[in-house]
Amino acid sequence: MNYSLLCTNLQFEWYHTERIGPTSTQTMIRDCGPGAHPILWGSSGITDYQQLLNNNDDDD
Repeated sequence: MNYSLLCTNLQFEWYHTERIGPTSTQTMIRDCGPGAHPILWGSSGITDYQQLLNNNDDDD
C-alpha cells in the first residue's frame, strides 16, 4: 500500500506500507507545517496475487 500527500505549501510526502489486511484500516497523521494543510491525498496498492504475477513477469 502506498500513500501520497500534497500540502498547500507544496510539501509532498510519499509513504509505503509493506502489507495490510483486506479489511484493515490505516491512519495517516502528518503535519504540513505552520498554516498549511493537505490539499491532495491518495492511496494505491496491489493484491498479493498481482504482486506474485508481477514477480513472475520479472523473472522472464
